[in-house]
Amino acid sequence: MRILMLNHNLRGRGTWHRAWQLGRHLARRGHAVTLWTAAPHHYYRPARETREGVTIVETPSWAPLAWADDGWGPLDVAYRLLRVVLEPFDLCYAFAHPPNVAWPAWVARWVRGRRLIYDWCDWYEGGIFPKRAALRREGLAAEDEPPLQALTERWDIGLERWMPRLADRVTVISQKLLELARAAGRDDRDLLLLPNGADLEGITPRDALACRAALGLAPEGALLGYIANYHPDQELLLRALAAARAAVPDLKLVKTGPPFAESLIAELGLGEAVIDLGFVPGEQVPLVLGAADALALPLEDNLSNIARVPFKFSDYLAAGRPVVTCLVGDLARWFGPGAPGASIGRASQPEPEPYGEAIASLFAPETDRAALGHAARALAEREFSWDTLSERLEGFINCGL
Repeated sequence: MRILMLNHNLRGRGTWHRAWQLGRHLARRGHAVTLWTAAPHHYYRPARETREGVTIVETPSWAPLAWADDGWGPLDVAYRLLRVVLEPFDLCYAFAHPPNVAWPAWVARWVRGRRLIYDWCDWYEGGIFPKRAALRREGLAAEDEPPLQALTERWDIGLERWMPRLADRVTVISQKLLELARAAGRDDRDLLLLPNGADLEGITPRDALACRAALGLAPEGALLGYIANYHPDQELLLRALAAARAAVPDLKLVKTGPPFAESLIAELGLGEAVIDLGFVPGEQVPLVLGAADALALPLEDNLSNIARVPFKFSDYLAAGRPVVTCLVGDLARWFGPGAPGASIGRASQPEPEPYGEAIASLFAPETDRAALGHAARALAEREFSWDTLSERLEGFINCGL
């Protein structure tokens, strides 16, 4: 089957990872896969390459109205609308809803008459956008925010409501989005709960001392790891870190991504406790995970976190390190009563004090972190293999053909 995959993000960010992993594994299963994603470096022209059997097309990402990562680039949308009319494909798989995905998806469905699958892996209306609006009200919006960013987000809400109805079938990442798809009128026969898989090939358990040496980190000391492209739950994490350091004084946090809020770091006296690696190349992420004794996945109790399942969860498991997270959304399934969470890490209520206690408990002398790490890797191989998930997706695609 010839499958056209549409992703709105800049390559290497956000939903790109989900689309890429599904695309490469569908290609392994014999399908011809083309993945469109926004170019991180080419603002006015497309670029094309073939990687692991997938044709990756980076579309022009110039975006004067909104963030380049939000799918509102006018050249991007125009290019995709033209190419979707000309490209040969049997199935369109649309990830999320921004214009550079939704409008070509409509053309694929109603102009080309091709089958359309919609992948819903974040709730923008109830989760991401209200959080951004709150930051603006508090005066914390980015200084360089594009002039029409807030307006495009209001328009985005209509597209997000429309996409589950436009598509022939829908894949969702969480129980919350499954409920929302049902509320939008979708029958269970047309829905598939499809979690993120783990990069079992690229991320493997590694020797902590070797990883620390490769990153220039000190070999001694307790180290908590955290990777992210943005930090919506940074206050919970940092306040919990401060609480945990009361019990584990030498505990430090090694992190990737943009910097934390300087005012919060100063308030909590964590200047020496946070090792900021900044944005690191993808090939260095396994080193960061391997350097840590345990890995943090903070989740505040809000609709955004209830509806999503962070990619880092399954990749943390693949790294063979204990995970410390919060009982929010689908993560509660893995750490609640009767779940395997006690054998792979710790989870707490989404508040600084209990989360800090959960972090500290992983560094207690009686805690066997090696055993927890082995169990985490086993869970990743058993439940989060991309091979297994792509096989399930293929069956969902083929059902009824």
